[in-house]
Amino acid sequence: MASTRFSPPRIGSKTVRRADLLTHLERMRHATLALVTGSAGYGKTTLLAQWRERCVKAGADVAWLSLSADEADYAAFCATLFMAMQRVGLRAEPELLFEDANPAGMDALVAMLVDGVLDLSKDIYVFIDDYHLVDAPPVHRFMQKLLDQAPGTLHVVIASRVAPPLALSRLRMTNQLAELDSTALPLGMAETRSFVEENLGTGTLHADDLRLIQDVTGGWPSCVQLIVIMLKNRPASLGTLRDLAWRHGDLQTYLSEEVMANLPAELVAFAGALSLFRRFSAPLARHVTGNANARDLLKRMEDENLLINRIDCDERLAWYRFHPLFGDFLAARLVAADPSGAQGFHLRASRWFAEHGYLAVAVRHASAGGDHEFAATVIESAEPATWSLEYLSPMLHLLERLPEATLVQHQRLLFIACLTVALTTRPGKAAAWLTRLESGDITRDRALTTCIPLIHAAIAFQNDDMPRMLELLEPLRDVSIDNPFLRYLLVAEMCVALTLCETVP
Repeated sequence: MASTRFSPPRIGSKTVRRADLLTHLERMRHATLALVTGSAGYGKTTLLAQWRERCVKAGADVAWLSLSADEADYAAFCATLFMAMQRVGLRAEPELLFEDANPAGMDALVAMLVDGVLDLSKDIYVFIDDYHLVDAPPVHRFMQKLLDQAPGTLHVVIASRVAPPLALSRLRMTNQLAELDSTALPLGMAETRSFVEENLGTGTLHADDLRLIQDVTGGWPSCVQLIVIMLKNRPASLGTLRDLAWRHGDLQTYLSEEVMANLPAELVAFAGALSLFRRFSAPLARHVTGNANARDLLKRMEDENLLINRIDCDERLAWYRFHPLFGDFLAARLVAADPSGAQGFHLRASRWFAEHGYLAVAVRHASAGGDHEFAATVIESAEPATWSLEYLSPMLHLLERLPEATLVQHQRLLFIACLTVALTTRPGKAAAWLTRLESGDITRDRALTTCIPLIHAAIAFQNDDMPRMLELLEPLRDVSIDNPFLRYLLVAEMCVALTLCETVP
């Protein structure tokens, strides 16, 4: 067996020291188990290697085991574990017990290991990297027995992409479990700055550039490293970093080979569909994908740290989002492989969001799916009974997502659009839209037809033509306007026009 299996990776001089995480682990040196879980590329192995270094300096004996798929079964795992511990002085020759996964044989093997540890004079730390490769239930039962019977001098440190199926509650309650998960592993701003400056040189990048890298990567260590490599080779790429980061060949290869390669096809397709959404929940996922197991698949993605985070919000419904770079990667891959399928996901999502009251999101996905008519219908349903200035701005934001051809087909929406742009210092656009409005069938809505002069008056105000404002507004003095906002607008425009006409010589 290769000796490298029992040696940690070298810690380079330009590796970021995870001071805060190491301090947390140091405070829990007495714990029976330290568990570090997180997705690929989040620096679990590097963190363990740094802590191993500290343990050695503190005088402890440290065994290291990097697992591979070859240790998936019970006998291979136990044999490899004992070989790792024999390197720190464990005197035990249990070869005949490796094949016996029955309770009696397992108990005998655990007892032999515990007795061997008690014979040693120092604290023993056993680091097991890539534990997620273990899929044999007997291995987990063996590890549980070992943790339950471990003497105070034995400390097990596990790094895994997923939380192992061990009964951890008792260790947690007795303060014998140190835990770090994917929420703790991303680099902080100071750590990102340290890594970039170590590799590119102090002062190479400005503070804004460093913040951009932190924003783009979210502190994902492997991604920060790949971007630094990219900047070394192509310094000019910093200017287009947001667009280039996930497209960069090394990052794309990493995501394909390290994150996606070993996932089942069902989970890959499921994640690809959800990548089109800034956030997603189990009901949305079930509606969009048609997969009745959506809730279980989301839990599996969360358990396996598939670059997915739960969003803290006040709603009872659990919402999730992907790491931005991972989501962009999945979405681009989906659109390239199946553009019509992606369009269908957008359309199904727009219906779900509209039904559940997320109107702005519904409009966005309806537009992305090409159903502008449904987007217009959603916007119409959002019109409140009473207008206000606060209402007009977000409404215009939605309306501008519609093609002009669709907007013209919905005269009430076009009226609101004309009014809003006229009040927001865009008289040219307001005039162009107003021409389309007056050439349409707005006459069927007499309440709005009556108020069209208000839009003309707002345009005249923007053009400093106060006499024209008065000319437009005078006929409306005695007209009854039911809409309180439009009635208020008439009074306001009249006051402005009269005041300015009196002050102009």
